[in-house]
Amino acid sequence: MLSAIVPIEALAASGNGHYFVPLGTVTETGNQNDGTAAFETDAAVYINPAYIDVIDKDDIPVPDDVENPESFGRSGISTFAEDEESVVYVDTVEDAGAVLRAGMVAREETITVYYYGDIYSSDYFKDLCINRIIPAALAETGNANEGDYLRYNYGGTGYKASIAADGEGKYRYYTIVFTPTYFTTAEQETAVTKTVDALLEETLTFEESASDYEKTYLVYDYICSHVTYDNEHLDDSTYTLKYSTYAALLNGTAVCQGYASLFYRLLRELDMSVRIATGYGGAASEDTANYYENHAWNIAQIDSKWYYADSTWDAEFSDEVAAGTYSYQYFLKGTLDFDSLEAPYSTTGIHYLIMDEDFTNAYGIEETRYIDAGGAECSHEYVAAVTEPTCTESGYTTYTCSLCGDSYISDETEALGHAVVTDAAVTATCEKTGLTEGTHCAVCGETLKAQEIVPAIGHSWDGGVVTKEATADEEGIRTYTCTVCGATKTETIAVKILSAPLVTLGVSQNNGKIRLTGTAADYENRDDYYTITGQGFVYMTKTALGTKSLNVNTAGRTKVSIRSIGSAGTYSYSMTPKSSSTIYVFRAFLTYQNSTGKTVYVYSNPAYTCYSGINL
Repeated sequence: MLSAIVPIEALAASGNGHYFVPLGTVTETGNQNDGTAAFETDAAVYINPAYIDVIDKDDIPVPDDVENPESFGRSGISTFAEDEESVVYVDTVEDAGAVLRAGMVAREETITVYYYGDIYSSDYFKDLCINRIIPAALAETGNANEGDYLRYNYGGTGYKASIAADGEGKYRYYTIVFTPTYFTTAEQETAVTKTVDALLEETLTFEESASDYEKTYLVYDYICSHVTYDNEHLDDSTYTLKYSTYAALLNGTAVCQGYASLFYRLLRELDMSVRIATGYGGAASEDTANYYENHAWNIAQIDSKWYYADSTWDAEFSDEVAAGTYSYQYFLKGTLDFDSLEAPYSTTGIHYLIMDEDFTNAYGIEETRYIDAGGAECSHEYVAAVTEPTCTESGYTTYTCSLCGDSYISDETEALGHAVVTDAAVTATCEKTGLTEGTHCAVCGETLKAQEIVPAIGHSWDGGVVTKEATADEEGIRTYTCTVCGATKTETIAVKILSAPLVTLGVSQNNGKIRLTGTAADYENRDDYYTITGQGFVYMTKTALGTKSLNVNTAGRTKVSIRSIGSAGTYSYSMTPKSSSTIYVFRAFLTYQNSTGKTVYVYSNPAYTCYSGINL
């Protein structure tokens, strides 16, 4: 887990890593020629470069007006008070830094530094405060609550000055007021001190002969097993306590700065050399620039050599370490234990990159982990971790020293080989695909011979049967059956459209009689179209017919109904004409019922004839 901390060199574009915000105006008072002149600078905000992306300038208060001491307190350079009313001006940056440091350690809200320096200019004053006095206040002193402990436990400071002229009228007396913003209160720091003292007296106890390695390991193990990562407040920029030693030690949860700060504090209390390192940490990926995140960890000195120690990343495995199944992977490691971050980026592994080049040069990290770097001989307490053999890979046991991390592999066993299981073939059906026979391993699940898909064979339909007759009002249904699987499908039969039947008339003469023959066309398929309800003939003489159409309703006509119709759709009638010269008009007819139940007559074309042996 990583937290939002910004490496110093990453801020080079904004004033060598510093954030300067002018606020207010300059006012001048007094007479410059008689040594009473003074003026106030504009107020400014300096944000700790480590938290430039976390702390907002509006969250840091700036000083109110700065009252300049009376002129009698500025007569010459002094490092001590000549009387009770005099103000002590220091004339070295180191002394000015010491004053600011003492106030920050005490968590004072307002700290005044009296400094005698070069003639005022705005560039000189800015450089004096943010590039000289503040860095001097944060310099390493060897004290456990100073140095990096201060550097990473405050967010920034406002500052402002009143600058007075000396007897020659030169503005060289600086009364500078700082208003730091801390992550902890004075009361919380008192609690940290008491808890640390008790911890070193009761828990982190050592024999007089204990080596620096043993002390460092005990401290590291304590932090890993007692501090958890503060995921709850990780993205809460207003909760700055998460960056502090107090959060890690008293609350038991912090982000990476809290881990690193507690490690720093405890080792400094044991008079050991340690620093907090900031930069990037993470595992490489294709999108390396976005994957590497800002991170804080430690470097520790063992036997005059420096090594990485990252309790944040190792704390996750403290239970496994206690159970003897794991050894810390980020404890006293060298640069070669991690891949390089230089382009082109590696695609695997864990990386550290300290962004401050001066820091890197000042503390050259060893290339190899502590035990390989020639440190004191470790007594080695190896923990065995068995890697069981698989079907394809050999098994082995890794022995790792829980003290120094040294490891070796032994007790190799052969791969088990696959336990082959046959995957039965599946027959394809009309609708479902099938599978060919295959094999897989019953142990690891690996497919040894993949089953291939066999396409579905599709249905084989018969000619179908009518399962519902169509009528004039409803569609019918024809059902088809698959000859392979018995599945069925249906299709609709259109509604019957009742069209009129066609009738024709035949006329013949024999033995003085006229024979009429009616024929229903396509009689064998009549049921698909209509049902005949009657048949016969009508006739009358041509003279009586006149211009009328001959049908059953024509006056003077003769209607002959035939009871039955032959299988060929024919029916006949013979008649004796009145005379051989009388002309008749004949028509055959059929009757059927339409969809409304009404009887409809259908007629043949008319035929004209007489019994003279000639059809007209």
